[in-house]
Amino acid sequence: MLNEFGDIGKAQFIDLNKEESPYSLPYTKQIKECEDTERKLSYLLSESKKNLVDINPPENIDGFLRQLKIISDTKRKALNLLFEEIQKDISK
Repeated sequence: MLNEFGDIGKAQFIDLNKEESPYSLPYTKQIKECEDTERKLSYLLSESKKNLVDINPPENIDGFLRQLKIISDTKRKALNLLFEEIQKDISK
């Protein structure tokens, strides 16, 4: 999913720690959490398809950002805190 942001030019990643072990970097835990959340979301999507539950993804990045804003407003969370809230929701 992060690669998709890079593919559309909305994010760029530069490795400033080429000499460091990836496991010793301070953001390794957050990356693992993102990957775990992505895995859970993929599972939920798969189960939704199996059970014929309609999933309507946004058509483009602007639609995604609008939906993200709606979720943020509904949960009354700042966008930077929203990821933690989504993780809690999908772990239930």
